[in-house]
Amino acid sequence: MPEGTAVDSLEEAVAAFAARRGLWRPGDRLLVAVSGGGDSMALWAVLSALAGPEQLALLPVHVDHGLRPGSAREAETLRGWFRDRWGRELEVLRAAVQPAPGESLEMAARRVRYALLRTRARAWGPDTLIALGHQQDDQAETVLMRVLTGTGITGLAAMRPRQGLLVRPLLGTGRATLRDYLRRQDIPWLEDPTNADPAMLRNRIRHQLLPLIRSAVNPAAVRALAGLADRSAEVADWLEMEAARWLEAHARRRGPDRELDAGFRTLPPALQTAVLLRLARELGLTLQQPQVEGARTGGVNWPRGWRVQPGPDGTLRVRAPAPLPSWDREPPRPLAPGSWPADGGRLLVRQLMPGEEPATGETVLDPGHWMDLGWRFWRPGDRLAAPGLGGHHKKLQDLFTEHRIPPPLRRRWPLVVAREAGGREVVLAVPGLATAAGAAPAPGCGRLGVRFLPPSVSEEPPEGSPAGPRVV
Repeated sequence: MPEGTAVDSLEEAVAAFAARRGLWRPGDRLLVAVSGGGDSMALWAVLSALAGPEQLALLPVHVDHGLRPGSAREAETLRGWFRDRWGRELEVLRAAVQPAPGESLEMAARRVRYALLRTRARAWGPDTLIALGHQQDDQAETVLMRVLTGTGITGLAAMRPRQGLLVRPLLGTGRATLRDYLRRQDIPWLEDPTNADPAMLRNRIRHQLLPLIRSAVNPAAVRALAGLADRSAEVADWLEMEAARWLEAHARRRGPDRELDAGFRTLPPALQTAVLLRLARELGLTLQQPQVEGARTGGVNWPRGWRVQPGPDGTLRVRAPAPLPSWDREPPRPLAPGSWPADGGRLLVRQLMPGEEPATGETVLDPGHWMDLGWRFWRPGDRLAAPGLGGHHKKLQDLFTEHRIPPPLRRRWPLVVAREAGGREVVLAVPGLATAAGAAPAPGCGRLGVRFLPPSVSEEPPEGSPAGPRVV
């Protein structure tokens, strides 16, 4: 096949895949996540070719996690490629990765990366899509990894072509096809040495298990596994729809509690599971398999103090936790360097050195300028003197809504506060979301960096690790 024909063919195939899956509409904005690897470089090249015909606005963004020596040089190399090849500036976001308790460095890096991408996308526009470079081989690896470590129908659905504002235009294309596309156009890419590390399960599946399956069982195993993900997604979507209908008709509020009527016991097990998962998501909870099974068969504790108890009449009562202490009566805690637990999240505070650039999403304040600098959780009615509003204050409730922070997370979001000369408390910052007008330090002043790592409220199971019992 002539080179031009092969290139055009791939771009047309991606455009057709995007149209079938409803990934975007004319006029949409796409933030394109560019790691520099072959998949993300192919993603950018394909979308650049489609931007005109599809009427798309593109923004290339790279996240430098700073975890490997030379990562900053790699970022500059990428920026040079983008200037020379496409005449575009690649935006580089600097990440400060600090794993939460029990979290691997890989998972922490992924969590921080997605948070930075979402924050940058929101800044460009509330409906900005985030284009990711996952392709068909990645999908097959994810399915196989979940089959081998334990999963259910939702886990088998693996990565969706579109999930919220995340889009994956390359899920219908294999890795080899993308590499061929890059070579035909002399487009360079970077190789991440961690992708060859056999300590990671995904790498063992990629380099050892899948090649064995292709040679000994089915040469088209990647396509077959990706097809299984598509069919599982169809079933999972149907279960989700039926669960929503059932809850609408049969779930009742009993004060802060939820009650499922006796008909729950007659549902097929798969639909019972879907109902419980849907209800848990509405409560802002993520369940593991034993917590689902326990709710189906008897009483069980759910996260954050919720408890499921069967009633004598066949109902199922999901009891709310005891009321939280009144934040109105709880004094702010001192804001000091360190990593502080924040109701499931972490508040990271550090002293910035002179000339040191803050990480993306890091709030910077002058600790010497404010009296009684501290932090506390959000209270209804809190306001912030927002920049650009001429001294007017903005309700934090509105700020949370603009940033699509789910209600269960708002009460757990820490604020940086201080005392004014008259003793009145003032909100200086909502870490990661907004800083009050006039709160930034003046040149030459001391600088304290503050970042908030929210509790894990992700839209999807991580691709980089086995889903295990969490995905049902």
